Amino acid sequence: MPFLYPVCAREGDVWELRLLGDARSARRFSARILRLCVEKGFSVTRAEEVRTAVSEAFSNALRHGHGGHPDLPILVRAWEDGEALFVEVQDGGRGIREVPPLPDLSRKMAGQERPSGWGVSLMRSFATEVTFIIRRPTGHLVRLRFEPEAPNSPVTPTILTVEGE
Repeated sequence: MPFLYPVCAREGDVWELRLLGDARSARRFSARILRLCVEKGFSVTRAEEVRTAVSEAFSNALRHGHGGHPDLPILVRAWEDGEALFVEVQDGGRGIREVPPLPDLSRKMAGQERPSGWGVSLMRSFATEVTFIIRRPTGHLVRLRFEPEAPNSPVTPTILTVEGE
């Protein structure tokens, strides 16, 4: 059974969670992120935005990083630093090669663009920082930073490659 536990201290606790990519684990994880946000004092609306962005990162780790194999673990860490909440989602995949363009809602609704592809866009819209870290050869990590207020416009993510980890 998955669980969340403090693993060390900084300016607060760092929570680490190892999940398998099944629906039950995803729901528990999603509920815990929501509770963290509310405990931190984020508005309910903002907490839902954070949960949505982090759930998309988890979904992408399962779908793209692990090729849909629910038996491979996904590591999630969360910690606070001042007013900010940081969440990392790590998988064993190759990582993102380039940042996809923001979707065109009217083209998607008209069927001119594929219906998927919202995950990174939602992360960019709700997080105040988005960093994709490709850790060769060990996998891929998405680090999201959330402030109490959402950004006014989608942020531009950073892609970093770290060799030899």
